[in-house]
Amino acid sequence: MKILKTIAVFFLIVLVIGCANQTTISDNNRLTGSWKLYQIQQQDSINGKWEKIGGNLNYTTGYLIYDGQGGMGVHEVLENYENYHFEDTTKVGRYYVEDLKHLASNFTYFGRYRILPNKKLIEHTILAHTNPKLWNTTNQRKYQFKGDTLILFPVEAKYNNVRVVWTKIAEMEN
Repeated sequence: MKILKTIAVFFLIVLVIGCANQTTISDNNRLTGSWKLYQIQQQDSINGKWEKIGGNLNYTTGYLIYDGQGGMGVHEVLENYENYHFEDTTKVGRYYVEDLKHLASNFTYFGRYRILPNKKLIEHTILAHTNPKLWNTTNQRKYQFKGDTLILFPVEAKYNNVRVVWTKIAEMEN
């Protein structure tokens, strides 16, 4: 009887480990590909609804790419970023400074990622960032899938009411 209990426990452990590994594969497969920024949202403290955020986090266009092998990149820009008209950059003055400010308003980084499926966390190790202070740093985001939507939640306490919503971009056919 003791042998049967030992065998049953062994198979239960193998089953649990197998399911955990399947989750990792499944989440990585779902994550792999290109995503378009839908919205950065903030949760209303009174009614609990998620609404588009304003202010300095009001990035309205962006792309996120996970290659399925641990590489990733993200680029977010402010509204009408692509429609900006650059002045003559041979002049040094007000317009040149404005051009530099415009270029500095985007948010971009590239790096490595890994999924922590049991915690529903994705970890980004940043190799290069538009902000040099963030080079070689690591951040974590809680993640959730809803159909073809990826929702990332910062884990930092000061952003506990913020989420970034991405929609999957269909793969291009050859």
